[in-house]
Amino acid sequence: MLGTNECGGIAGKLLHLHRLLLLQGLHKDRDPHAYRPAFRPEPEYPVVLYDTGGEPLALAHHPKKTGQSRSNEYHAELAIALAKLVLADLPDERRKPEYMSIVTPYRAQRDALKEQIQGTDLEVYCRVGTVHAYQGLEFDILIFDLVESPGLAIAPFLRGGWGSEAMRLLNLGVTRARHKLFVVANMQYIREQMPASSMLRKITERAYQKRCIPAAQLLHQ
Repeated sequence: MLGTNECGGIAGKLLHLHRLLLLQGLHKDRDPHAYRPAFRPEPEYPVVLYDTGGEPLALAHHPKKTGQSRSNEYHAELAIALAKLVLADLPDERRKPEYMSIVTPYRAQRDALKEQIQGTDLEVYCRVGTVHAYQGLEFDILIFDLVESPGLAIAPFLRGGWGSEAMRLLNLGVTRARHKLFVVANMQYIREQMPASSMLRKITERAYQKRCIPAAQLLHQ
């Protein structure tokens, strides 16, 4: 259901999501009683999914320049709009270089995002990269852009279940968030393409249950 949420502290909600993809020994639970700051948009919720399902412009494709990797202009627009909202609400004392991050599984999407924020404040305060390069890094606020949408079949490395490469990468992605996790995902496409046992389906469904916002609501506000 849209907007379905669970009760509990901010840390508890994040940890519940993290545990879904927990790799034994690689991620330790954080103190559930520690102070956790709230961040807009949706400050009441530490985990928020922005759903691009049903949006005709939400399409994945191979870049013309290389024909490899994949990108999604609609997802990039959404991720950047979200990052701008976060930055606009940050008090001066929290404005530190690379305070937040946009992470994606694909180099082409990373490059498109970097190009679009070049010369803006986001270039200073928001790190953009691929999941593969984020081992050991953490950010107070993380935007996880999954890219996958109609136009291309979901990549093999994101199709696995428990113990797969998909599990490792998704676990790495969601556990980079200290306090706030935004997920940009096409739920309609993921549900059509992936079985309930896949880790991509599990993690997006879990985030969807925490708090789900239609993508158009953010872009057209």
